[in-house]
Amino acid sequence: MQESCLVQKYQQLSDQLIVMVAQIHHSIIKKMQAAYCALVVALKYAPVDSDFVIARQHLETAITLSGEYHQLYWSIFWKTSPERLKKRIRSQCQKLAFDTYSHMVELAFLVNEYAADQTSCNIPQPKSWQEFVNYPHCTRFGYSVGF
Repeated sequence: MQESCLVQKYQQLSDQLIVMVAQIHHSIIKKMQAAYCALVVALKYAPVDSDFVIARQHLETAITLSGEYHQLYWSIFWKTSPERLKKRIRSQCQKLAFDTYSHMVELAFLVNEYAADQTSCNIPQPKSWQEFVNYPHCTRFGYSVGF
C-alpha cells in the first residue's frame, strides 16, 4: 500500500517536473523572439557615431545570433524528431542564447559609457535616444541608460 502511494507521488512529481521544464523552455523561446524584435528596432534608432561603432557591432551581432537561434529552433519538427536530434538542437540553441545575451550585456556597458561620455561633454541627448534605450534589453539587466 505504501509503495503504491510512493509510486503515485513520484509519478505526480515527475509530471509536474515535465510541465515545469516545458514552461521554462517556452519562456526562453518567447524571450529570444522578443530580444530579436527589440534589437532590430533598437538598431534603427542607434546613434550613427564613430564613438558608437563597437556598440553597434555588438548590437548587430546579437541580432544575427538571435535570428540564428530562431531559425535553428524551428528547423525541426519537435513532436516527431528523434530525441538525439532534439538534444543537439537544444544544446546549439543554448549556446546561441548565451552568446546573444553576452553581446547584449556588453552592449549595455558600452551604451552606458557612451551616454556618460556624451553627458560629460555637455552634448544634448539626440531625439532618437529614448527610442533606442527603450527598445533594447538594457533595462532588463538593471542598468540605467541615459544622458
